[in-house]
Amino acid sequence: MNPLYYGMTCPIPASGDIANGTCTQGGYSEYAVKIQNVAQIQLAVNFARTLNLRLVVRNTGHDYNGRSVGKGALSVWTHGLKDIQYIQSYRSTSYSGPAFKVGAGVQGFELYQAADKYGVSAVAGICPTVGVFGGYSTGGGHSPLMQLFGVGADQVVALEVVLASGRFVTATPTVNSDLYWAMLGGGGGTFGIITSAVVKVHRKVPVTVTSWTLMTSESVSATHFWEAFRFFWDQFPAYNEAKTYSYFSLMKLAPETYLWSMAPFFATDKTVEEYETLIEPFYKKCLELGITLNANTTHYDSFYPAYQATFGPQNYYVGGAGATPGNRMVPTENWATAEIRDQTFAALRNAVENAMMLNIYHQRPAQQSQKGINSVNPAFRNEESMIVAINSITQQTPAGWKAGVELLNMQVMGPLREITPGGGAYGNEADIAEPDWQQSFWGENYPRLQKIKQKYDPNMLFYVHHGVGTEGWAIDDKGIVGVQSTDGPLCRV
Repeated sequence: MNPLYYGMTCPIPASGDIANGTCTQGGYSEYAVKIQNVAQIQLAVNFARTLNLRLVVRNTGHDYNGRSVGKGALSVWTHGLKDIQYIQSYRSTSYSGPAFKVGAGVQGFELYQAADKYGVSAVAGICPTVGVFGGYSTGGGHSPLMQLFGVGADQVVALEVVLASGRFVTATPTVNSDLYWAMLGGGGGTFGIITSAVVKVHRKVPVTVTSWTLMTSESVSATHFWEAFRFFWDQFPAYNEAKTYSYFSLMKLAPETYLWSMAPFFATDKTVEEYETLIEPFYKKCLELGITLNANTTHYDSFYPAYQATFGPQNYYVGGAGATPGNRMVPTENWATAEIRDQTFAALRNAVENAMMLNIYHQRPAQQSQKGINSVNPAFRNEESMIVAINSITQQTPAGWKAGVELLNMQVMGPLREITPGGGAYGNEADIAEPDWQQSFWGENYPRLQKIKQKYDPNMLFYVHHGVGTEGWAIDDKGIVGVQSTDGPLCRV
């Protein structure tokens, strides 16, 4: 999604108007196969392997680090695999219950709509246009329903996959179980190409949603602003224990001027009264500080209308070269004592002061006992929050882009990494320069993932930046934009 990582050869104007744009190919794939069936994927894979061509997998292309493109590559585009079949009574050795069998190209809004049609709930992400069975589920997949049903990867009970050999196989907890384990958490475009998946669906879920905006002003000092936010932050374990979820932005607008936009607090399985009982201590704290919080609260009988009213649809442009992201999952132990809470909050304050914006979630996935059924980052199972920092790059030159990425990596994310040794990073929204990425993205799962990668793809047909087993490979982009991009050949190092 970010043209910076494609070599800045086809930047999208800030207005979104591309009619008069000037583009060269750069790091974008040279050829693409618009997939309609499994046989076409097999032909593309066999063709690329036989001729030693670079191959990339593209679902919807919602990727911050350019992993769905590659200079000179053949792109396998799975976006068109849109079948959705409802199975009222699915039966397998690992799961019995309602399910969908879905094509790999199904997007979040399509899965949500189908679930609403059948009176059930399905797990997907916040952004409605993300392909659920591309990088989302294979990377873990956080969701407004994760506190009830687990992350995206936890929903998948069976996969159909084309391997680097061209073979078409099924992967379940009992058939090709190592491949099943690796593909659900080990990252997209790495072990094979998903053609379809069978996923659990769940009961209908009522939701109470709330939004508010708090900004420093003549009546709200910076001191009181941060005191109110600190109280809210300290409640994250309680909010997660109550199986709620929130997504909000926090930013510094000017010296001593801050904005906090809650959009939204997503209280699943809660009536308005139950939500207000949960949030009352925070509201009371605001009143003590003289802050009038004009919260807007609405109850919905099911998930999809609540989602539509809060998260979607979204009219976002493709990412620009003026901002890049990094993230950190903050573990439960960072709320264990007053001392560690103070240190963690200081690192968060530092990030606000030095980044353009923070997007923050309170989130903790359900089904903690599922640890081990897939390769989802163990840090995902032990988090209370995820912090996504977005920096601002004002100098649009290779030196400026490099300096901006380094500022994010060291000055913004560095203190957060240091204070969260038990945490990790979500690979789907990661800093392209994430240090010690193997540990950050996969923790203790990485050695096993390496072995499975070697088994199924020994010749590295499937390469993505900072993907499993890529230590011996690099893209030689000649430093075109000052940071790693896809605008260069893939080489052994």
